[in-house]
Amino acid sequence: MAASNDDAQVNIDDLIERLLQARKVPATDNFVQMSLEEMNFLCEKSEEIFLNQPVLLDLQAPITICGIR
Repeated sequence: MAASNDDAQVNIDDLIERLLQARKVPATDNFVQMSLEEMNFLCEKSEEIFLNQPVLLDLQAPITICGIR
């Protein structure tokens, strides 16, 4: 798969490392600075990965899930 311009501008390894580091500090201090470009990249790539999974459906919210009461 060829890398797009957005892929080349976002260091995914650094982004993941920063997100994982947030787990190691108290909840009140676990902020991660991300640029808008990084957030968009992460959302787009996550959607791409999840939608390629065979057991997932692309549903529009809100949905009603019926179950046994």
